Amino acid sequence: MTSSRPSVVVKRNGVVAPFDSGKIRSAIERAGRASGEFDAARAAELTAQAEKVLKHRFAS
Repeated sequence: MTSSRPSVVVKRNGVVAPFDSGKIRSAIERAGRASGEFDAARAAELTAQAEKVLKHRFAS
C-alpha cells in the first residue's frame, strides 16, 4: 500500500484544483497569529501533522 497525499482538491464552488499544503500552512499560521496561541514554527509543525493525517486517510 502506497501512502500519498491527495493530488487535487474540490473547492466549495466545485472547481478542481491542485493540492497545495502551503495553503493549509498559511491558514493555520493566520489562525495562530489571530489568536496569539502559536507562531509560524508551530504552524509548520501542525501543517506537517495535518499532511500526515491526509497521507494516512488517502493511502492507496
